[in-house]
Amino acid sequence: MSYDLAVWEGTRPSDDAAAGETFERLYGEYVDIDEIPPTPAIRAYVDALLGRWPESTDANGPWADSPLIGNARGPLFHFALTYSRADEVVPVAARLAAEHGLVCFDPQSERLRLAGTPAALVLSAADDSRVSDPSPDDIEATVRSLTVDNWFAILERDEGTFLQVAVKPGWFALEVREGTPESHVATRVTTIDEATAAFHAYARSDETWTAAHTWAPVEL
Repeated sequence: MSYDLAVWEGTRPSDDAAAGETFERLYGEYVDIDEIPPTPAIRAYVDALLGRWPESTDANGPWADSPLIGNARGPLFHFALTYSRADEVVPVAARLAAEHGLVCFDPQSERLRLAGTPAALVLSAADDSRVSDPSPDDIEATVRSLTVDNWFAILERDEGTFLQVAVKPGWFALEVREGTPESHVATRVTTIDEATAAFHAYARSDETWTAAHTWAPVEL
């Protein structure tokens, strides 16, 4: 699974919608054309990224494909990160774009990325729905739509860091993991209201709700 970013040379769009329109236009103009070299500003930006995270054969590197410069066309650089490193790389990529006078746009959440903003949360469910940077209404609708068929929802910060709810006969299983197998714990709640409240709190990075439950390690 990968996480895409787009960086381009030009005037910063007035809002997220305008940025999305600009991205679509630039994508149509440049992505499928092989003979357009990157502009000096885009090349300098790619060099700055590689100065922080060089390309290598290391499977733990952040780049989903290589060479990284091969994703640059004229004023547009549309590239993919490994999903597990997005939370680390996206804020730095946004900061470097700002330092180079470039625009950074997140196609997943369809919003501009400003220096210092974190990678978006991703909300998904058993019915294959998927929402990046979900709103409170998105969370409410997804969790409350769970059934014995659409039986789980998961809110991920990155690969291995998530809150999950699963439908059980007469109760709901909540699981939290913070990156390592040792951090993976579970509890049970009896109502969908409790599960929904947990998802809202997790999205706000509010950990106080966890104190109301007894947690046990999950053995995988």
